[in-house]
Amino acid sequence: MMLNVACNLAAVASSNWSHIIVLLVVFVCLLLLFLVFELKFSEDPVFSKELFTNASVSLVLASIFFGWGTYGIWSGYFFRFLLNLRNYSPLAAGSTYLTLVIGGYVAEIGISCSIIILSVTPIHQSYFRSTLGSMVFLALGLDFSFPSSAIILQNELPSKYHEMTAVLTNGIFNYAISFWPGICNSALRSLSSIELIKYYRYVYYFAIGLSAIGLFAAGIQLARASIM
Repeated sequence: MMLNVACNLAAVASSNWSHIIVLLVVFVCLLLLFLVFELKFSEDPVFSKELFTNASVSLVLASIFFGWGTYGIWSGYFFRFLLNLRNYSPLAAGSTYLTLVIGGYVAEIGISCSIIILSVTPIHQSYFRSTLGSMVFLALGLDFSFPSSAIILQNELPSKYHEMTAVLTNGIFNYAISFWPGICNSALRSLSSIELIKYYRYVYYFAIGLSAIGLFAAGIQLARASIM
């Protein structure tokens, strides 16, 4: 939580960064203490040690962390794109989310395709072309990523931790959604004076990079699973 708050505050902080630095230092100290206690001293750790030592678990968590970080940026800037550049009314912009009711198919690929399409979407174009395509691919990705990730984690972790996998997966999803937009806004804060459409494009390119890392991690896990 401290890291999340610090990253999102950094995007809007003025010249006084002291509170952000304090949050980051406290976060690092608490994280190190937690890891040392979990790995060295705890007889019944909160998280299975396989979370830290099992390569398959690490790859799956990395894939969903970066993939859902892409979704966090998509969801934050898609609405702004419609309101600020296409001049949609709030009601019309909100109605576009009805597309997400249509189910999904392939998780990480769908999320990646959605942000790539949005990054090249013209301002003056019908909703039923690139914008609709972006939302369909997003729905496909989101619908499949949660159950597939939970199933893989259940196969890799001891049976006593099976009940935890859904909670862990959901926690990673929610954290990634709020963490990566803060990192993106902080990284691009110096570009806030450029043309609005260019700023949005840079945000989308950042998200494409996240999705590429997620796809890379998923690809490694897929290759490992096919070999083993």
